[in-house]
Amino acid sequence: MANPDVLIIGGGPAGYACAIRLAQLGKRVVVVERDRLGGICLNRGCIPVKTLLHAASIVRNASEGRRLGLLFQAPNIDLVALFGHKARVVDRLVRGVEYLFKANGVELIHGEVKFTSPDQVTVTTADGEMNLTADRFVVATGSRPAALPGMEPDGKKVVDSDNALQMVELPNRLAIIGAGVIGLEFTTIFSRLGCKVVVFELLKQVLPGIDQDLVCIIERQMRREGVEFHLGTEVQEIARATPVRIKYLEGETEQILETDRVLVAAGRKPLSDEVGLDWAGVKTDKQGFIKVDSSFRTSAERTYAIGDVKGGPLLAHKAMAEGIALAEMLGSDGKRWKFRAVPFCVYTDPEVAMVGLSEQEAKAQGRKVKVSRVPLNAVGRSLTLGRSEGICKMVVDEASGRILGVGMVAPQADVLIAEAAVAVELGLTAEQVGRVVHPHPTMSELLFETARSISGKAIHIVNR
Repeated sequence: MANPDVLIIGGGPAGYACAIRLAQLGKRVVVVERDRLGGICLNRGCIPVKTLLHAASIVRNASEGRRLGLLFQAPNIDLVALFGHKARVVDRLVRGVEYLFKANGVELIHGEVKFTSPDQVTVTTADGEMNLTADRFVVATGSRPAALPGMEPDGKKVVDSDNALQMVELPNRLAIIGAGVIGLEFTTIFSRLGCKVVVFELLKQVLPGIDQDLVCIIERQMRREGVEFHLGTEVQEIARATPVRIKYLEGETEQILETDRVLVAAGRKPLSDEVGLDWAGVKTDKQGFIKVDSSFRTSAERTYAIGDVKGGPLLAHKAMAEGIALAEMLGSDGKRWKFRAVPFCVYTDPEVAMVGLSEQEAKAQGRKVKVSRVPLNAVGRSLTLGRSEGICKMVVDEASGRILGVGMVAPQADVLIAEAAVAVELGLTAEQVGRVVHPHPTMSELLFETARSISGKAIHIVNR
């Protein structure tokens, strides 16, 4: 085969977006992927998890029907059928990416790849080995679940986020170690499907690092639904017996919890140690993330890195944006996409979404800010959905009126945050957003009222 203009290692969101855009710009592109196209997000992350979250939302909606005079029996959950549906969704989307590769002329090679020099890789496939060179190399190998010492997953008693998507039966009791994004999304799934869920978190709040005004609502909602939290708690040991015994330290008191299964949700680590980066002259930090400059270039002149493997927020949409940005920088049209506003979503129920600076971050930068908070129940649409608890919080630069950041807890927050991202990216003011007519009755009015509240002009709350 002819050597390509660009060889991309990894076919996840960063890699496949970069490949398709480069091909659109007339470049010859080869992608080497050892598993299936779509990466972790499509196969074992975003898409399958959100499919299960949708099922969990159906269970909740049915249970709430009683308030509306709609009576349903308790659900009989066929986990094999549910996971089969999840697999079909994933398969369809993988085939979609494969089709886009063919339609755009991107060549896909299934195999393991390693650098053998700064300008050559060896690809091992089912048919043997081949050596390839390229004008440019892009490392987009993504990330994998992080393991905690002594709590490594065995796929049976102790599982990680990958294993959790392959269960064939629901445990009656499930302990989740980690109250970050992954931990709380799986908490939502399994508690709604009928498991008794207990969550352990070393730090003293759920979703560490996220504005307390937002996370307290989610914690309160989950506790109300029966989730048990142990915050500021250190898990010391897991005894893989029947039942599983977790020894943990709460304050100065050592305690034991018995459970059927443990899900370790300890975050993710970069997949940077399997492609021979040393041979390419690519440097990483102590955690294994690849070091890059503002143009995604690594310490090796011809090699770039995008997506999870280079660090920063480990988000699929950020990875896609980086893939497109790099492609347009390397491509023939010379365009360069520099983005500032990257939304962040947590798919609990209700969802949590943020973009830009939080109040704490803005003040830490020495900015003088104005902050508005509008409760969810100020918007009529929330009550029609049976959701009254939530908030929208806006942080605005005091001098210019520009929106610096927005955080919200609300149904459809994952969709609503896109408008806030546009505002932050384009430097719009709260006044400008508050002068755009939003449809009624919709959840979008939550952002509208919050923007107007900055200057005391909101209609559906008492302005203070």
